Amino acid sequence: MAFETTTISNGNLFQALDTNTYTNVDAVILRALPEYARQNTAQINGFVRVFDDSDMELTEIMDGDFDLAVSIGCFSVGSSNMIRIAFAKGTFLSADEARQGVSDYRVSYDLAVTASYVSNTYDVKMFDLGTGYKTYDSIIIGDQQLLALMKSTIDIADLSPYGMNPFRFEIYPQIKT
Repeated sequence: MAFETTTISNGNLFQALDTNTYTNVDAVILRALPEYARQNTAQINGFVRVFDDSDMELTEIMDGDFDLAVSIGCFSVGSSNMIRIAFAKGTFLSADEARQGVSDYRVSYDLAVTASYVSNTYDVKMFDLGTGYKTYDSIIIGDQQLLALMKSTIDIADLSPYGMNPFRFEIYPQIKT
């Protein structure tokens, strides 16, 4: 079975901080996994794994156990492939603080049995190294453009007079179901 791994910030997975729904925990809610992720069930099945910023794997728990005090530091995955991570009440004071707090967490998930790579199609993302923000998201290129990008030589230049910072590219093959 193939799987994909991404950090929460790189995958733009953060959705919300919920401080009201639960009595014993606050929940960081992530966006639903892509359609090519293996569909979860109500069971703890290990299709999804979550790692904190220290590379420690969080324990998966059932949705019904999410509000228990012992679930702090655990996560649950609903049948809609949406992930919730439990934190102690008051850990984060705002959604922005929560987004930063989990930005280096990694999510790894199994791909659907029918998932396959799309030939000659790559998704390129460009990040500003000064701020860490995406400059361009989801520029789709083909084999020839990828080859030209890989062969290109970019000289070192001071881009600050032009209001620009150094950048980095991330290239992913397109996946479909």
